[in-house]
Amino acid sequence: MQDIPHSTRSLASANQSPDMSYLIPPYLALYISGGHIGLPILVGTLLFSKRIRRPPAVTNMLITWILESISYCLVLYTGPTIRQHPPFTLCLLQAAFVHAAPPTQIITHSSDPLSQCSQWYFKSGVSSNHPGTRG
Repeated sequence: MQDIPHSTRSLASANQSPDMSYLIPPYLALYISGGHIGLPILVGTLLFSKRIRRPPAVTNMLITWILESISYCLVLYTGPTIRQHPPFTLCLLQAAFVHAAPPTQIITHSSDPLSQCSQWYFKSGVSSNHPGTRG
């Protein structure tokens, strides 16, 4: 008979995830302080200040970060305590928003360089040098 390795003997205890509920309050505190307080103050400063000049892409990027932080805190806004299971539709909605956040960030971060390249392309007259185009 073969000796069973130690890692497979404790398979039942390995499948149980550790209780990390103590991390939820600091996690939400960071999201709320940064995404619900700090970033809106920064966006307001960028929008209403006459001395600060920033490209609109910076404001757009900050607004997508605010929306991302809101999506991570949806369960907090609805009122169920941490120990209770929230409704399935709320979990589904939050999961959709959370999984939509990375593609949104990618599109937001890539839109500014793409728009600058297209402006250069059309302003420099490169498009008029191609055969088959009128310019």
